[in-house]
Amino acid sequence: MGRGRAKSGYPEQIPHPAMFFERSSVLEYRAMRLKWITALFTLFVALALQGKPVQDTRTVWQGVYTDAQATLGRVFYEESCSRCHAADLSGRVGSSLKGDIFMRDWGGRTLSTYFERIKTTMPRGDAGTLSDDAYLQIVAYILRVNGFPASPASELKPDQLATIKIESKDGPGIVPNFALVESVGCLSQETDKGWTLTDATDVVKAMEAGAPNADTLKTATELPLGKFQFRLLYVFPAPDAMKGHKVHSKGLLIRDPKGDSINVTSLKSLAPTCK
Repeated sequence: MGRGRAKSGYPEQIPHPAMFFERSSVLEYRAMRLKWITALFTLFVALALQGKPVQDTRTVWQGVYTDAQATLGRVFYEESCSRCHAADLSGRVGSSLKGDIFMRDWGGRTLSTYFERIKTTMPRGDAGTLSDDAYLQIVAYILRVNGFPASPASELKPDQLATIKIESKDGPGIVPNFALVESVGCLSQETDKGWTLTDATDVVKAMEAGAPNADTLKTATELPLGKFQFRLLYVFPAPDAMKGHKVHSKGLLIRDPKGDSINVTSLKSLAPTCK
């Protein structure tokens, strides 16, 4: 056999034709495998997302209830709520259901939070005795009374409540003066024996009026410290045993150009140090 030829009779530098078929088969196999992997991945994603609602980013200014719902809500309100809240929708000073105080208490929260509050507390002495649909219509009525626009066709539905925010017309803004708030920081004592929350997180509206529940404290424990400082007012009993602790503070926010304060209603230790 001559020099430069393989046993098959082809020159060594020229691949045997069978190699082209083998290489082509390998490439086709790899391409097919990639298509199957892509198809399976797409299927898994589709299955994972199946049944999950698309998150809505609407606010109460975008028409989230109908006039028909609000009209029914007025009937339920007058039957079950007006005996205690007869004047609260008149816009009078101090009204908790309309105007500035309503926005102070509920601005930045979702309709789900408001729905759960009235369902679990109203009517007074008979909380939760109305149907969920009735509570939903009452929410629609409160929205109309506060001037939030209705939609001509889009009804407010239970599965939408958690994704619709209550906001002022100017947007979310800052937490207003006298709002019930919470913050996490380090408990420090000043030279005048007063107490201060240092390295604190910015204040957010508190979700419940009483002492924080276990879930709130667990979430607070995991929060990193912040850069804010709040003077703590009327801390009782004296928190000497918590000095230097990472703490959760709740109370009424007092805005002041010289430095904001929290009129404390609850103070809980989260960790014995602030590291």
